[in-house]
Amino acid sequence: MLRGWDEGADGVAEAAAGVPGDAGGLLEGGEQADVVQAGTAEVDVLPGFLGHLQGVDDHGPGAVEFGPLAVVVVCGDAGQSDRGSVLDELEDLPGDHGRGRIRESEYMIQLREKQKARRIYGVLEKQFRRMYEEATRQKGITGENLLRMLETRLDNVAFRAMFGASRNQARQLVRHGHVSVNGKRVTIPSYQVRKGDVVELRSKAQNMIVIQHNLDTLDRTVPPWLEVDGSRMKVTVRDMPMREHIDVPVREQLIVELYSK
Repeated sequence: MLRGWDEGADGVAEAAAGVPGDAGGLLEGGEQADVVQAGTAEVDVLPGFLGHLQGVDDHGPGAVEFGPLAVVVVCGDAGQSDRGSVLDELEDLPGDHGRGRIRESEYMIQLREKQKARRIYGVLEKQFRRMYEEATRQKGITGENLLRMLETRLDNVAFRAMFGASRNQARQLVRHGHVSVNGKRVTIPSYQVRKGDVVELRSKAQNMIVIQHNLDTLDRTVPPWLEVDGSRMKVTVRDMPMREHIDVPVREQLIVELYSK
């Protein structure tokens, strides 16, 4: 089976034609293309090279005429060409933007790491920058201080305690007033918990189906810096988290290097 794609069309144009075992492909201008050795093969025509694909009866049964610069990759049960993979022979990828790859600069790597941390914890840039500035004023390693502040946000503690299936869901629980700290309702997701704080689901939230479902089905491990109550509706902050207790895949030193420029 042969498939072709026409990038110039409004949608994706597909053409299919059966290829007998002894049939070959003919390029425009009479040049011979790779011949399918046996059986029915599946041939993908690279979109950057092929304008159209159509069956041509003039060249014999099953012959196919390709547009200019057609490149055919044979897969399936068919024999492989002696010339090897066409893609391996290409120095550049198809298309106008195929020449050369974007070289990752040091700034790009640092920026990507910062954006990753923001995305994981759901923090806006302005908030993240403020947290970094606060981390620089604290004693200790700035990168670890930053991660510790992100971990001790109330929405993240609710996530770690498995009140929410995700940080977004945990943030919604906090915003809607379903979480209390030391017996007082707190609706600020960025609220920083401290050692000894007790984070608890309010009585109305404890009967919610989504909460019961999360507690029954989630199999995450509660970090050692949190102590879970027997009812699993309450956690106590035993200590501030250490770097080895934070399992997020973030290289915090790159973030520090980015902001210290």
